[in-house]
Amino acid sequence: MKKVLVLGASGFLGKSLIAKLKELGNKVTALDRNWPKTLEGVHCVVGDFCDQECLSEVMKGQDVVFHLVSTTVPATSNDSPIFDCESNILGSLKVLEAMKENGVAKIIFASSGGTVYGIPQNTPTIESVDGYPISAYGIGKIAIEKYLYLYSHLHGINAIALRLSNPYGPGQDPEKGQGVIAAFVKRALHGETIEIWGDGSVVRDFVYIDDVIDAFVLAMEASSKFEVLNIGSGKGKSLLEILSVIESELKLKLNIEFKDTRSCDVPRIELDVSKSREVLGWLPRCSLEQGVSNLVSYMINKDGKLKTFG
Repeated sequence: MKKVLVLGASGFLGKSLIAKLKELGNKVTALDRNWPKTLEGVHCVVGDFCDQECLSEVMKGQDVVFHLVSTTVPATSNDSPIFDCESNILGSLKVLEAMKENGVAKIIFASSGGTVYGIPQNTPTIESVDGYPISAYGIGKIAIEKYLYLYSHLHGINAIALRLSNPYGPGQDPEKGQGVIAAFVKRALHGETIEIWGDGSVVRDFVYIDDVIDAFVLAMEASSKFEVLNIGSGKGKSLLEILSVIESELKLKLNIEFKDTRSCDVPRIELDVSKSREVLGWLPRCSLEQGVSNLVSYMINKDGKLKTFG
């Protein structure tokens, strides 16, 4: 059993990770600004990860920190790069300082395989490629990775950055500004128009939530001093292909509206995950078709007022 601290615990990743950590018998402390209710078997703390005093308190006695916090999303980060830097980068430095002061040995950071590479010249993209992000969000993720390395080098903290592609699955909030599959499925189930930025040719690497959580757990057990690892399906899918899978699952024709392309959107990204297989023994297991089917079933069972399904 490990004592683990989850930062950003009330989000999609956080809730899924906490459930798995509890299942495995770990003692979980969860920090977040927004707690709708307490979680059974979890020490829930309402607080801000930018609050040094709060961090120092919750950090005491922990073995591992899971850093899942982001105060922005790619589409909004360019609106205020200063805020993105002050909240995400400086906040993460405060986390590392609190770890150093309290002797916490390990951190797993949720980085971004979808934004840190910018517009890659070659796909699937490997971790050693120099990234030139086109969003402040991606720049912030790279900066935090570099500080993870610095604290690993200077203070012996074990740090693993997982560059997640595009996680999706049951429990994802379709209104959060990330997670196009969840947003598409919700609109489809309610008979609403689905808006696409661009012509639908944008390619993303979508990875099912259970596979992502498996990677976090394996990273917790890994002995690596410092690693940066891609976590994705290894196969890119265009938005039009995603819509086709949803149409096939629901057996209906979707109403789609195309919007102007956004400047923050990378045209294509798919990740090479061979290093994660080598370091963690991890590979994705859930197909896109199965993942979408699971998500559709979850949303139908969760919402009793679906227009399409009665």
